[in-house]
Amino acid sequence: MAVTGETVTIASKLPFPLHLDLKDNDGEVRRVTLRGSGESRRADSNFEVFGDIGGRVIGGYGLTRGVSKDFWDAWEAQYRKAGYAPVVNNLIFALPKLDAASAKAHEMAEVRNGLEPIDPKKPWKSGKGKDSFTVEKLDKAA
Repeated sequence: MAVTGETVTIASKLPFPLHLDLKDNDGEVRRVTLRGSGESRRADSNFEVFGDIGGRVIGGYGLTRGVSKDFWDAWEAQYRKAGYAPVVNNLIFALPKLDAASAKAHEMAEVRNGLEPIDPKKPWKSGKGKDSFTVEKLDKAA
C-alpha cells in the first residue's frame, strides 16, 4: 500500500462504531474505528457530527476525519469487491474534504440502514406487503 499522506473523511450511517481492519504488506493489521451515527454525544477530537444541540445527526451519518486515503482506498476496494452491503449501498463512504462529506451525507438523508429505531407512533402492521410481516399461530402440539 503506497503512502501519500492524504486523508479523507469517512461517513458511516451505521448506528455503532465499526472497526476497519486491513493487513499491510508486512502482515500487520492496521485498524481504523469509524464512529457511528448513534455516538453523536461522544466527546472525541477525531469525531464530529453535524446537528442541533439535541444530538440529531444530519443525514444520519457520523463522520470520522483524518483517515489515511491509502488505507481507505485499499479497504474500500477489498470490501466493495466482496459485496459488503454498507459499502455497496452507500452506508459508508469517504470524501477528501469535511465539507464535501457533510454535504453528501445531507443529500443522502433518505438512505435507510435498516437499523433505525421503531417509531412508537407508527407501529408496524401485521399482514401482507413489502413493509409488513405476518404473525402465524404455532400449533402447541408441535
